[in-house]
Amino acid sequence: MKLGAGAYGTVYKVKRSNSDEYVAIKEMDMSLFKDQAMIVALKTEVEIMKSLKDEHIVNMYESNIGTKYAHIVLELCDSDLRKKL
Repeated sequence: MKLGAGAYGTVYKVKRSNSDEYVAIKEMDMSLFKDQAMIVALKTEVEIMKSLKDEHIVNMYESNIGTKYAHIVLELCDSDLRKKL
């Protein structure tokens, strides 16, 4: 199920194949990353997300940055923040 989309990709709600858990998968089209600096920024963001662990921050479970697509598997926050603000 598609949750949303932005300038560089789309976020989907997906059920993990090995459990009943749902996660969010952010899929980014790497052809939109026009220069090496953008790719370095993405890789840096992933490394920072891996290091952050707090109950108030969405957890990143895994990532894969390929030549065509990058995928980031995130904890699913099943609520609309706009409605809570």
